[in-house]
Amino acid sequence: MAQTGNQKLTERFIQFYRNYYREEVGRLAEEYPDENRSLYLDYNDLFTFDRDLAENFLAKPDQMREYAEEALRLYDLPADVSLGQAHIRLNNLPTESSLRLANIRSKDLKDLIQISGTVESTSRINSRVVEAAYECQRCGMLERTPGEGNRLNRESIAVHLSDDLVGELKPGETVSINGVLRRISGSSDYYDATLHDKYVEVVSIDGAENYPYLTITDDDIARIVELSNESDIFEKVTSSIAPTVYGHKNEKQALAMQLFGGVAKTLPDDSRIRGNIHIALFGDPGTAKTSLLKAASNLSPRSVNVDGPQSTKVGITAAATPSSGESDPWELQAGAIVLADRGLVGIDHFDGLSESAQNALAGPMDQQVLNMSKASVTETLPAHSSVLATANPKYGRFDQYEPIGEQIDLEPALISRFDLIFTVTDQPDPEHDSQLAEHIIKTNYAGELNAQHDQTPNSEFSEEEVENVTEEVAPDIDAELLRKFIAYAKRNVYPTMSEEAKDAIEEFYVDLRAKGADEDAPVPVTARKLEALVRLAEASARVRLSDVVEEKDADRVIEIVRDSLENIGVDSETGEFDAEVVETGTSKSQRDRIMEVKDLISGIEEEYDEGAPVEEVLDRAGEIGIDKDKAEKVIESLRKKGELYEPASGYLLTS
Repeated sequence: MAQTGNQKLTERFIQFYRNYYREEVGRLAEEYPDENRSLYLDYNDLFTFDRDLAENFLAKPDQMREYAEEALRLYDLPADVSLGQAHIRLNNLPTESSLRLANIRSKDLKDLIQISGTVESTSRINSRVVEAAYECQRCGMLERTPGEGNRLNRESIAVHLSDDLVGELKPGETVSINGVLRRISGSSDYYDATLHDKYVEVVSIDGAENYPYLTITDDDIARIVELSNESDIFEKVTSSIAPTVYGHKNEKQALAMQLFGGVAKTLPDDSRIRGNIHIALFGDPGTAKTSLLKAASNLSPRSVNVDGPQSTKVGITAAATPSSGESDPWELQAGAIVLADRGLVGIDHFDGLSESAQNALAGPMDQQVLNMSKASVTETLPAHSSVLATANPKYGRFDQYEPIGEQIDLEPALISRFDLIFTVTDQPDPEHDSQLAEHIIKTNYAGELNAQHDQTPNSEFSEEEVENVTEEVAPDIDAELLRKFIAYAKRNVYPTMSEEAKDAIEEFYVDLRAKGADEDAPVPVTARKLEALVRLAEASARVRLSDVVEEKDADRVIEIVRDSLENIGVDSETGEFDAEVVETGTSKSQRDRIMEVKDLISGIEEEYDEGAPVEEVLDRAGEIGIDKDKAEKVIESLRKKGELYEPASGYLLTS
């Protein structure tokens, strides 16, 4: 309890509650202790009431909370109501209380501070020792001491939540924590260590804006708005993505839309439609796929990059790992797609992911949450991330006459989650090669001049000459400003479709579907592609900071989607759009051929006692227009699936 000498402070808090929080105290009394155990105070209210009281709360939070909670216990309440264990939680702290983790020092110990960031891991809920009693085995004397509780000791900084705050944080969430900085019991007081020996005892939790460490000033906003009004803003944004990489116009436009993102929607039945855009760059080696991925990751306000072959399933999603604490058996550790929540996950060499990692990734990409159940830990984690992936063909280079599913070592269910897929090929072309060579040489020359000017005292090149050459390869929008531009648009712009944009997208989709109206025609596209069109059009409008998706946005998106479909959504044998190429990895013509070969084997096996001779099957397949190589591929595929087996060498039977 508060000391008698500080009774005036307790009385000031009682008066404060009467003036500002009468209704809230009454509501707490009605709900305590089952529904609510805390009274939340706004720092601005306390500062307005009594500046000294507010500032003392920041400097001496332990003492002031004691007086504030004593005031709550002494507050005029009905005789049968007691708020004996209720908490006071102060939030909305002033800007000067906000600290970056790197700036926390020992001088901040026992101060009330605010830190913002992403939750990396959480332990299981454990009982906290409030008071420990020790009995002497000789004399029977009982000694009681305050308990230390359970605290994590992590690389970043540990935060300790208790009572009604327990369970309020999940890995991947971005929050602002208000709490008292403390030193872990037993650590040295004689040096200013890193964050290993400190933790924050949480007083309250505020929701943080996306990208809390990205400061956008009024001057930045003025420049962003000015840029958004320029008629060629989309072209400027696109050209500022990997300016050292020549060409790839459609790919860069797609990356621009991925960075700005569409609008996430919650429907009346509580179902959600994602706004994040997933893009895959599949292509030949040396076609700048990784450079594009790194450039997009650098421009995203939040990003996590991983390498497929070096990443495990839990590294991509989340893990339940043994805790370092004696009484904490497990803690929940976030993986890449959770840590990048509301940002970008860049996965290089996507085809190098294990099959289990691929299967685990498909759900979060579509649903934007990760449902986890491991080691008795069951949790739903946020995964509102865009995925940008690169992959190489199985056999080194792309074959335009083979389906993409046979050339990329990925599950069709995962490939189908991508809104746009581009195949980036390296085809000799004298005109293109000349322009590419000129661009690379010019870029390298600019780098050479900068290096010589910076490192050589008597460089023969003047600063003006260096600037003139550098300007030729510099982005139209500086990377730092573009990063802020993207963050500002995602925070503040939520466009809706104009009638013209709706009509354009609907017409394109319906016309494509009409190509599959004939009985034997493949289905060209599915409704997934329609949702992708809407997301991309919204992102295009965000680049202009526009509240309306205009027809020009729809036209731009239609052109890019058509290019993507022509890359990967066409049956290489018939030249027709076929959604099954991406959705299942097998085109309609392939599926028809599989059925023909299987029916052929079923008929032939009835003519022979040991089954259908392989050579006879291949001969008859040729008679109905299926060449030998394709028939052999079908037979091998059916063998792997268990639909065919060999009762004897050279013979086949259907299962």
